[in-house]
Parts: sequence; structure tokens; C-alpha cells
Amino acid sequence: MKQGMAERRMGGFALGWAAGAVWACVAAAAAAEGGAGANCRVEWVSPPRVVQRGAACVVGFTVRVADGEGNAVRGLREGDFQVGFEGLRAGAAAVRFERTFAVSHLQLAHSGHVRIEDATPLARVVFVVQTAGGDAAAYVARVRPAVAALARALGGKMPGAEFALVCAGPRARRAVAPFPDAWLVGRGLPAEQEGGGEPALAEALRDAVELVPREVPVRAIVVSSDGASRPGPVSLADVAALARQAGCPVFAVVPPRNEGVREPTRGAGLSYVTLVTRGRPLPPEASPDAMAQEIADAVACHYRFEVAVERSALATASGGRWLKVGVRTPEWAGEARYFVRQGVPLWWIVLLLVGAVAVLLVVVVMLVVTPRVIPRARPVASAPAVEGEDESSELYE
Repeated sequence: MKQGMAERRMGGFALGWAAGAVWACVAAAAAAEGGAGANCRVEWVSPPRVVQRGAACVVGFTVRVADGEGNAVRGLREGDFQVGFEGLRAGAAAVRFERTFAVSHLQLAHSGHVRIEDATPLARVVFVVQTAGGDAAAYVARVRPAVAALARALGGKMPGAEFALVCAGPRARRAVAPFPDAWLVGRGLPAEQEGGGEPALAEALRDAVELVPREVPVRAIVVSSDGASRPGPVSLADVAALARQAGCPVFAVVPPRNEGVREPTRGAGLSYVTLVTRGRPLPPEASPDAMAQEIADAVACHYRFEVAVERSALATASGGRWLKVGVRTPEWAGEARYFVRQGVPLWWIVLLLVGAVAVLLVVVVMLVVTPRVIPRARPVASAPAVEGEDESSELYE
């Protein structure tokens, strides 16, 4: 008997180990399928809406991808998304992809998923321009016009954004407070370079980070500098940590005819700041429009899709299909589902019309036929009044 109990215990242990191994294999397979790296969430900014276009249905929607801390995942490309309807073969739907830095207040109010106060701008870009310590002639001839042209181009790419300017001279100086007109950036720059030694680039970047609060959905800092920075209370490494914590990428615009972003002899340089904050250096030979487009694409936090599919593909017994939007990259993995209805089917409309006609016929019958079938009660002539009784009483059959 003891031997049988021992055998049963060993069998239970073996079964438990086998179940654990199976669950481990399933988890490993799921991890391999989802991709390595941190998980993310795909959130609906504006839910799918169906528009009928001939024999096709176009489903338009906007999503936002957020990491585990709720920060927006920016710069995703079309190949990073997997969009389709469940039950349809691959390629049955045509997908159009667009990156956008924000959606309008009307869309936000209609969706109810994302709410932004009217006083909070949708985007804010702070320009940090070196105004000391460089070539004075190059600043007047090339740097100042190039920054003004880039600000105007970026204003056209990001309508509704606010712009600010911090000058990195011998001391950091805020030249333009956050304002919706990008042309003020060029007008806020000094006409000539300031004297007094090396620029306070790190302090200017620190002031720029303070101008981009987390309440603003889209934040970016654009730096025009050769990378030189005088010693001060903060270093470029400290500024890089602050900007990364604030979720604000830094883009370095190298002045024209400069060989590269100059690195200091000690500590971190401007290229390090762009790397840590997930920004990038911008090539000096690029046009202002191309640089503005690259910045706008990099800070895009919303992804807009239009999925075109045949109307018959959504005509199912349940009235629609599940739409799946997944993100698969070496770093991010996430998915969201939404049930898309085709609308009210035609046979539902016919059924409602038939029911309305039936109800109308019943009402007509009750009003016209019923009074003829059921006669009304006829009053009988009252008997002569008896003395001592109430004359107003009447007798009815």
C-alpha cells in the first residue's frame, strides 16, 4: 500500500513538472512571436469610422503607441505595424499610413479617449541657437537665415504648434517665449554675434527643457551649434538626462560648411545629447523643408490609417469584423482590437419598414372596424320619479 502511495506521489510530481514545461514552452513561443524588448500599448485616439465609397468601405482611425510608463513611442514606420481584419486573407485590404504629430481638438472631443485642455498646446518646439563663440561672418550670412528658414518650414509642417527661442550666448537668454508664430524665431535672433567668450550651451539647453512640460503631447528641441559649451553649473550630460526624463528629443542642426558637431575635450558632447534623447543630427546640406519634415516625422506620436476593403467583406452574420492593429519591432510589441460594424444591413431596414406598416394597419383596424362590431350601450328612458327619491337617478339596462 505504501508503495502504491509513493508511486502516485511520483506520478503527481511528474505530471506537475510536465505541465510546467508545457507552460514554459508556450510562454517562450509567445515571446518569440511577439518579439523581444519591452511591451507597449496600442491606444485608440479616434476609433474606426466606416465611410461607404461605392462598392468599398474605407475604415479610418488614429492610434497612439505608449510604453509601460505611458510615454509615446515615436518614429514608427509603416512596416512596424500589422493591420488587418480577422477572417480575411492577407492583402484583402489596402492600407494607407500617415504619421502625424497630433489630431485636431474636434477629433479628440469626438473620440473621448484623449482629452487635452484648450490652454495646452498640441506641440511645442524650442530652438536653441549659438550666438557667441563662433565665426561672426558665418553667423550673419548663413546660420541666422538658415535657422529662420527652418523655423518657418517647421511651422508649416506642424500647424497649431508653439515655438520658443533660447539664445546660447555668453549667458543663456530666452529671446522668444512660447508663441504660435514660427517666424518670431528668426526675428528674435540677434543681428550679430555676441562677444564674451564661449557660449553657455548647457545652460541654454536646460532652460529649453524647462519650456517643454510633460503636459504638451509633442515636445522637441532644435539646436543650432558647433557643440562648444563653457563650463557652468550644468553639463551637457546632465542636460541629456533631463531631456530624456522629460521625453524631449534633441535635434542638432550643424551650421553649413562645418565639418561636424565639435566635441569638447572632456565629458559629453552635443552628439551624445542627441543619442541619449533619441533625437539625431541633421545634415547641413539638407534643405529647410527636408529637415523640417524629418523633425516632424520623428516627433510624430499619432499614426493615422485608412483601410479600404470590399463592402461584402464586412457583411457577416454578426454585422462586422474585428480589426487588429499590432506593433512588431525588435524593441516593441503590442496589439489592439476593435469591432468594426458595416452599418445597418439592408434587410434590417426592410424588416423595420414591414413592421412599421403592420403596426399602422393594426391601428387603422382598431379605429375603423372596432366601433362597428361592438355597439355602444344605449340609455333607457327613466321611470316616473317616485316621491321621496332622487330625480336625477337613471336606470340603464
